[in-house]
Amino acid sequence: MNLLYLVFGDNVRNHFQACFSILSFLRHRPGLGTITIVTDAPDFYRRLADHVTVLPVEAATLREWKGEFDFFWRIKIKALELVATKFPDTPLLYLDSDTFLHGSFEGLQQALAAGQAFMHEPEGALAELGSKTERRMWQQVGGKSFGACCFTNATACGTPEW
Repeated sequence: MNLLYLVFGDNVRNHFQACFSILSFLRHRPGLGTITIVTDAPDFYRRLADHVTVLPVEAATLREWKGEFDFFWRIKIKALELVATKFPDTPLLYLDSDTFLHGSFEGLQQALAAGQAFMHEPEGALAELGSKTERRMWQQVGGKSFGACCFTNATACGTPEW
C-alpha cells in the first residue's frame, strides 16, 4: 500500500501534522509499503528521507493543477493521479495531514480491502458549510450535474457508477 500526503503552503502546522501522521504509520513499517509526500516544502521532510518518498512540486504546478476553473480540490485529484502513475500496481490511500493511525494498520488494510470507506466525521451538507473554500465549492457545483451526479439543495442525487 502507498500512503499519500499532499502538503503545501507555508502553514507550518500542516507540515507538523503530516509528520505526526507519518510517524503514527511508521511503527507498522513491515506491512506498510511506501509513504509518498507531494509537497512544495520538501526540505521540511528531510529528517524522514529514509522512510518516505518526497515528490516536490512547484507553486506554479499547484496553480496549474487547479485547472481553468481554479478548483482548489482538483489539486488533490492531480496529486492522486501523479502518484498512481508513478506506482501503477500499488493500492493508494490518500491521507489528510490532520489524520493519524490509532489502532491496527492490518485492521485498516483489511477494512479497506473489504470496501469500507473512512471519514473522520460527517462534515455536513456542502451548501450549509461555512468556510470560504466550501462556500466557493458550492457556488461552483450547486445546481449542476457531473455524470450521474447532480447537486441540488445541498444533497447529491443520482447514483454514480464508480
